[in-house]
Amino acid sequence: MRKSNKNGIKDFLTFMEYIDQGMEHKVEVAKILVKQLEEIALGAGLKDIDFSVSMDSLPEFLLLEISHDLDTDGMVPLLSFFGEKEGYLYTISFFVDDGDDIVASLDRMTGEGRLEYCDLNTGEWHPDRELTEFQKEVIGEGDNIEEDVLYLLSNITGQMPVDDKLYKSVLEKNGEILDLYEDALSYLSLELSTKDLPELILLPKNPEVLPGLAVRVDDGMYQLCFVQVSQDADGTIHKDYVVVGDTDDEEEMLESIIFMLDHYEDKAVFIFPLSPRTYARVDAYTGAYEFCNMYDQAPEEHELDCFYTFLEKSGITQDISCN
Repeated sequence: MRKSNKNGIKDFLTFMEYIDQGMEHKVEVAKILVKQLEEIALGAGLKDIDFSVSMDSLPEFLLLEISHDLDTDGMVPLLSFFGEKEGYLYTISFFVDDGDDIVASLDRMTGEGRLEYCDLNTGEWHPDRELTEFQKEVIGEGDNIEEDVLYLLSNITGQMPVDDKLYKSVLEKNGEILDLYEDALSYLSLELSTKDLPELILLPKNPEVLPGLAVRVDDGMYQLCFVQVSQDADGTIHKDYVVVGDTDDEEEMLESIIFMLDHYEDKAVFIFPLSPRTYARVDAYTGAYEFCNMYDQAPEEHELDCFYTFLEKSGITQDISCN
């Protein structure tokens, strides 16, 4: 049951005054967005489309506090516009990023429900990314669930701006698979200056003799590590971290993690990072392994030295299959 508030009317009038004071600047921002909308439509060959504002985005825009310098903390959605042409439903969305700049994204939905994204720098259209079979199994079937996940993954890897509202809604729908990415995002969103952070062990959680995937912060640098866990006779557990790549660029590290997690298909196969763009998938039961590279290139020699040292310490024989 709703409860009344003795200050309810006063709060309402104060709220209306607040909206009125900010409306003039919102009109200025709206004009900027319309101008950018026209430029984007022209560049994408969509100038003959009659775009309309999405009524779902309008209330949030009207209630949003927008300062004159667009000072924000993180990605904030502004307005979305849609229009139809030749069987496609086009959507142009605007955001304010953490650098106080207005950024935009353009996508289109086909009549068959397929979502495509436009690279606003080149004007080229790209199909949505493919899910692994494991991800499809976890996500299951539902209205646009896969499209939401793919959209989120595209955001995370920097192809499109991250919409926090969308991110939360996708998490609510998809729980398990998005936990992988939530851990990565939460950790990497910490300030680099933070000291003495506990390491974050990302999935998969490995048996003692197999490595784990970890990200640490040390002296302002993100470190991508594999972790070897051992146990003494008295039960004392030791963790050894081998740094295979480091960077002070949050997006670069996040891209590496998402690449590895996005290819994680089997709970019985563990990820062994060799570099920010290469990892080995090791079968937990047979020891068979294969290498995966972001650009389909072979691992470099120094990366393999580290990996073979791990195999030797783990007692895995050298006659395992290598692809």
